Amino acid sequence: MTGHERFSKSAGGSKNTGKEEAASTVYSSIPEAAKAAREKTPMILNLFIPIREYGTAEQMIREKRGYIYSAYTEALKLKKEKGGNN
Repeated sequence: MTGHERFSKSAGGSKNTGKEEAASTVYSSIPEAAKAAREKTPMILNLFIPIREYGTAEQMIREKRGYIYSAYTEALKLKKEKGGNN
């Protein structure tokens, strides 16, 4: 691996519900775009967690609580500002 490989899986299935879907992506290192976004939104790096903490993070997002959920909502705001689709 070069440190930039990315493996994704949508957590919401293929139905178009009009809601934002969380996507699970595994990185071998933090992408440069995320490091750059840290200056505007420091908590975005909270979304980069060890795989062993994935279950807890997914639960926080599902229950809309905790520091992971806060980082997730900030990332969604940043995505909307940038006009991103993925």
